[in-house]
Amino acid sequence: MSVVLRDITRENFEELVSLHVDQEQEQFVASNLYTIAQMQFKEEKIAKGVYVDNKAVGLIAYDLEDYDIWRLMIDIRYQGRGYGKRAMELVLDILRKDGRLKTARTSIVVENVVMRNLIESKGFKENGKVLRYREDGEPDEIEFELNL
Repeated sequence: MSVVLRDITRENFEELVSLHVDQEQEQFVASNLYTIAQMQFKEEKIAKGVYVDNKAVGLIAYDLEDYDIWRLMIDIRYQGRGYGKRAMELVLDILRKDGRLKTARTSIVVENVVMRNLIESKGFKENGKVLRYREDGEPDEIEFELNL
């Protein structure tokens, strides 16, 4: 399995926005179309297509200013094959090589057990910060950190 990250271009835009998660997972991650649109207004943000053997399988987005990995999605057809874990490793390598900060961050919706397992397997730990609360006052999105 050779997972690579590629820039988003006119040539691969349609392929990337056609990728989707399972309907039950939509509450956990924004669409690739929305992520790519966000990129137009946030210069410090970077999004890359996740590719395996020249086939788009997902998208990952991160920030070189504060080392926030703020989006990771793998299409439902390609989940469970380690592609998300490998994409995360590739971004962590980029952050380590950049070397300006010593800590990376990411966040998850509390119920997203799959993503929790992935980031914890990479060494991320909860840092106690709640980014968003539900109407009932319970945490909805929590932050994790990793010492690089």
